[in-house]
Amino acid sequence: MKLSTRCEYGVRAMVWIAQGYSKGAVRKKDILENDPIPESYLENLLTTLRTCGFLHTKRGVGGGYALTRPPSQITMLQIVEALDGALVPRECVLNHAICDRSESCFLRESWNSMYAAVQKTLGGITLQDLVKKSGAGKQG
Repeated sequence: MKLSTRCEYGVRAMVWIAQGYSKGAVRKKDILENDPIPESYLENLLTTLRTCGFLHTKRGVGGGYALTRPPSQITMLQIVEALDGALVPRECVLNHAICDRSESCFLRESWNSMYAAVQKTLGGITLQDLVKKSGAGKQG
């Protein structure tokens, strides 16, 4: 299981926006000045994240992108799944009907355990946690 560059850039952008949560909206320009995300890529990500309900835009002076809810209420799992879809090791984990061997598969328990571990780990990391880890303007 490998996360896409799109997913990494999306999480990074959300962390930048979360850093400004108490101050208001964050301009796309500010994200670009602090993180090497290609501008057209960033625009696409921000549009997707807005469509998924994580962001709203503010127009005019002081405008930009802002979170729709506190950073403590948005998990890394939610962002990753919005950008990359469900992080399943095999499609049969979510849809047992697609495999004739689903009920007798000796790997099924392992795939399910892996999926549950990823869900638990990423679901337990909030944007607020990532903001704290990022330090003063440092991201990694």
